[in-house]
Amino acid sequence: MALIPDNVYQSMNAALKTLWRDKATITVKELKKYKAIGSDSPDKETKTIATDVPCKISREGYTAPADGEYLAKEYDALVFMDNSIIVPSGAYFDITDVNRVVTRYKRASGTYPSYQSHQEIAVVFDERK
Repeated sequence: MALIPDNVYQSMNAALKTLWRDKATITVKELKKYKAIGSDSPDKETKTIATDVPCKISREGYTAPADGEYLAKEYDALVFMDNSIIVPSGAYFDITDVNRVVTRYKRASGTYPSYQSHQEIAVVFDERK
Protein backbone atom coordinates (compact mmCIF):
# COMPACT_ATOMS: atom_id res chain seq x y z
CA MET A 1 0.00 0.00 0.00
CA ALA A 2 1.48 3.33 -1.10
CA LEU A 3 1.48 6.27 1.26
CA ILE A 4 0.01 9.55 0.10
CA PRO A 5 2.71 12.26 -0.03
CA ASP A 6 2.38 15.24 2.34
CA ASN A 7 2.18 17.72 -0.55
CA VAL A 8 -1.11 16.09 -1.63
CA TYR A 9 -2.55 16.73 1.85
CA GLN A 10 -1.25 20.31 1.78
CA SER A 11 -2.99 20.90 -1.56
CA MET A 12 -6.18 19.32 -0.23
CA ASN A 13 -6.03 21.51 2.90
CA ALA A 14 -5.64 24.66 0.83
CA ALA A 15 -8.56 23.73 -1.45
CA LEU A 16 -10.80 22.74 1.48
CA LYS A 17 -10.16 25.97 3.35
CA THR A 18 -11.35 28.06 0.39
CA LEU A 19 -14.83 26.71 1.22
CA TRP A 20 -14.66 28.00 4.78
CA ARG A 21 -16.36 31.37 4.29
CA ASP A 22 -18.01 31.54 7.73
CA LYS A 23 -16.22 32.88 10.82
CA ALA A 24 -16.48 31.47 14.35
CA THR A 25 -15.90 33.09 17.69
CA ILE A 26 -15.61 30.37 20.32
CA THR A 27 -16.33 31.09 23.96
CA VAL A 28 -16.77 29.05 27.11
CA LYS A 29 -18.28 29.90 30.48
CA GLU A 30 -15.94 29.02 33.33
CA LEU A 31 -16.42 29.15 37.07
CA LYS A 32 -14.74 32.13 38.68
CA LYS A 33 -12.25 31.47 41.41
CA TYR A 34 -14.43 33.25 43.95
CA LYS A 35 -18.18 33.71 43.96
CA ALA A 36 -20.04 36.67 45.40
CA ILE A 37 -20.73 36.62 49.13
CA GLY A 38 -24.25 35.38 49.85
CA SER A 39 -24.68 33.83 46.42
CA ASP A 40 -26.07 30.29 46.18
CA SER A 41 -25.18 29.74 42.54
CA PRO A 42 -21.68 29.45 41.11
CA ASP A 43 -20.39 32.60 39.45
CA LYS A 44 -19.34 32.13 35.80
CA GLU A 45 -17.33 34.30 33.47
CA THR A 46 -17.06 34.07 29.71
CA LYS A 47 -13.65 33.27 28.26
CA THR A 48 -12.93 33.65 24.54
CA ILE A 49 -11.03 30.69 23.07
CA ALA A 50 -10.68 31.99 19.50
CA THR A 51 -12.02 34.83 17.35
CA ASP A 52 -12.86 35.00 13.62
CA VAL A 53 -11.78 31.43 12.91
CA PRO A 54 -12.54 30.42 9.30
CA CYS A 55 -15.02 27.55 9.28
CA LYS A 56 -17.94 25.97 7.49
CA ILE A 57 -21.28 25.16 9.10
CA SER A 58 -23.36 22.29 7.78
CA ARG A 59 -26.94 22.21 8.98
CA GLU A 60 -27.37 18.48 8.69
CA GLY A 61 -30.41 17.95 10.91
CA TYR A 62 -32.42 20.98 9.83
CA THR A 63 -36.06 20.44 8.92
CA ALA A 64 -38.70 23.08 8.26
CA PRO A 65 -40.74 23.76 11.41
CA ALA A 66 -44.39 22.69 11.32
CA ASP A 67 -45.67 25.82 13.04
CA GLY A 68 -44.61 28.12 10.20
CA GLU A 69 -41.77 29.87 12.04
CA TYR A 70 -38.84 30.98 9.92
CA LEU A 71 -36.13 29.26 11.93
CA ALA A 72 -36.45 25.98 13.80
CA LYS A 73 -36.06 26.23 17.55
CA GLU A 74 -33.42 23.51 17.60
CA TYR A 75 -31.46 21.61 15.00
CA ASP A 76 -28.18 19.78 14.66
CA ALA A 77 -25.23 21.08 12.70
CA LEU A 78 -21.57 20.31 12.08
CA VAL A 79 -18.77 22.85 12.25
CA PHE A 80 -15.75 22.13 10.05
CA MET A 81 -12.60 23.99 11.06
CA ASP A 82 -8.85 23.76 11.43
CA ASN A 83 -7.82 21.03 13.84
CA SER A 84 -5.18 23.17 15.56
CA ILE A 85 -7.82 24.80 17.79
CA ILE A 86 -8.71 22.89 20.95
CA VAL A 87 -12.42 23.34 21.72
CA PRO A 88 -13.29 22.57 25.34
CA SER A 89 -16.46 20.97 26.59
CA GLY A 90 -19.40 23.35 26.91
CA ALA A 91 -18.13 25.84 24.33
CA TYR A 92 -20.39 28.20 22.40
CA PHE A 93 -19.89 29.09 18.75
CA ASP A 94 -21.04 32.45 17.40
CA ILE A 95 -20.94 31.78 13.65
CA THR A 96 -21.01 34.78 11.32
CA ASP A 97 -22.05 33.75 7.81
CA VAL A 98 -21.14 35.48 4.54
CA ASN A 99 -24.21 37.74 4.92
CA ARG A 100 -23.00 38.88 8.37
CA VAL A 101 -25.82 37.05 10.17
CA VAL A 102 -24.65 35.73 13.55
CA THR A 103 -26.06 32.47 14.87
CA ARG A 104 -25.15 30.91 18.20
CA TYR A 105 -24.57 27.18 18.61
CA LYS A 106 -23.66 25.15 21.65
CA ARG A 107 -21.26 22.27 21.49
CA ALA A 108 -22.96 18.91 21.57
CA SER A 109 -20.02 16.58 21.13
CA GLY A 110 -16.33 16.19 21.47
CA THR A 111 -14.20 17.23 18.56
CA TYR A 112 -13.19 14.74 15.91
CA PRO A 113 -9.71 15.95 14.91
CA SER A 114 -8.52 12.70 13.33
CA TYR A 115 -8.58 14.11 9.82
CA GLN A 116 -5.32 15.62 8.66
CA SER A 117 -7.19 18.48 6.97
CA HIS A 118 -9.81 19.53 9.56
CA GLN A 119 -11.90 18.70 12.59
CA GLU A 120 -15.65 18.21 12.87
CA ILE A 121 -17.63 19.42 15.88
CA ALA A 122 -21.30 18.53 16.34
CA VAL A 123 -23.30 21.49 17.64
CA VAL A 124 -26.92 22.37 18.36
CA PHE A 125 -28.64 25.62 17.37
CA ASP A 126 -28.93 27.88 20.41
CA GLU A 127 -30.13 31.30 19.27
CA ARG A 128 -29.98 33.79 16.44
CA LYS A 129 -28.38 37.11 17.32
